[in-house]
Formats: sequence, structure tokens, C-alpha cells
Amino acid sequence: MKKSLVERATEQLIDGIVMDEYPGDVLPAQEILCKQFGISRSVLREAVSALSKRGILHILPKIGMRVTPVCNWKMIDGDVINWRLLTRRSNGGFSRDLAEFRMWIEPKAAAQAALHASMKDRISIWSAYNLLLRAGDREAYMAADIALHSAIMMSSSNQLLQQMVEVVRAERLAAHLSGQVSMARSGAELETLARLMEAIDTRDATGATATMVELLGFDEQIEEQLDPAPAEGSLSQSTRPPRRKT
Repeated sequence: MKKSLVERATEQLIDGIVMDEYPGDVLPAQEILCKQFGISRSVLREAVSALSKRGILHILPKIGMRVTPVCNWKMIDGDVINWRLLTRRSNGGFSRDLAEFRMWIEPKAAAQAALHASMKDRISIWSAYNLLLRAGDREAYMAADIALHSAIMMSSSNQLLQQMVEVVRAERLAAHLSGQVSMARSGAELETLARLMEAIDTRDATGATATMVELLGFDEQIEEQLDPAPAEGSLSQSTRPPRRKT
């Protein structure tokens, strides 16, 4: 689908931010940005407003537009999470933060899905699971994996957990694009996934919790192999993951 002028302008601003192109975290004057991007002031204002609402930009009198510290970015937003993963500024540890957050919320969501999922919810979960098993290429596998974890979150019947689905989707997408997820799942991982499906299907909340913890443990093992924790007192260098497809 063709992007609007505002969407393109937003992406151009984000490109400059994540590549750390603005000295002192202060953006150029509006007239400079408009000329650089080939857009009108009204389009730029809408793009700036979109980033301001997400906590990424702050407009200061007599200073202009300033990039805020990443800790102020509103992370419960799929786009913001992906931008945060792309940024070069203090990125170390954010992938681990996402994985840790998933460990907090997904086992609980699996338990709630086991107890409260409707027939329609269960069909969505099983559909994604079957697509995952039959996936013939990496793109189909990635889509099915994201759909499965999302379906479990959405089947929890908890409005707060359902809003966290954006975090899970963004983390799964980043994990696939960075090579942390492989189509060649181990036999143990596939067996754990099958037990998770059985637990949800039989309304076994305790089993769903335990098997989701096991399943997330496989992801943690892969992440540690690809990105071992730095030794105490050392500085870790973050790598820039591939840009997501739009």
C-alpha cells in the first residue's frame, strides 16, 4: 500500500534519529527539513506531532525540536519498539529487556487463554499452529510464529494483556529478522510447543504456564548463543538488526 506524505516524512525523521544524525539531539529548523524532505510545513508538523505523541520528540521554545532520551519513548507501540531496536543510541540490553518482559507476560497469557479462550479464539490459535508446522519458507514461518503468539495473547480475555500484544509482535519480528529464530526447531522445542497446545486445548492453566516458560527458555538459549552477556566491567557493542520490511 502506498504510504502517505506524512508516513514518509515520519520515516525520514526516524531514519535521522536512529542513525544519530542530529548533533546534540536537536533537529534542524523546519524550513531546512521541509526542503530536505521535499514536503510542506503542514506535512512536517503532522509527522513531528506523531513522534511527539510517542515521546520521541520534544518541542522547546527558542531551541526547537529535540530528540528525547530513549527511556521516554512510549514502548507499548510496535513501531516505537522497532525504531528502538534500530537506533544506535544506548541500544545495549534492550533485546534482553523485551525477552524478559515476554517471560513475565506470556506464561500468564497462556494460562488465561487456557481458561477463557472462546471457540473462535481456539480456532485462531490452532490455525496459526498448523501454519507454523506447514510453513515452507522463512517468511511464512515468521508470519505463523507471530500469529501464534499473538493469538494466545488475544485469547487471554484480559484487556491489559491484550494491549501487550504489540510488544510480543515486535519482539518476535525482531528475533526473526536478526536470526534468533530458526525454522529448524529442535525435537524438544516442537514437543514443548505441542504440549502447550494440548494444555490450552484441555483448559490446563498450570500446564499452559509451565510449557510457555519452557518454550520461552529455548528463545533465551538462542539469544545467549548469538549475543552473550558482556563480562563484568566490559562495554557491550550492540549490533543494528536488519530493517523491517514495510
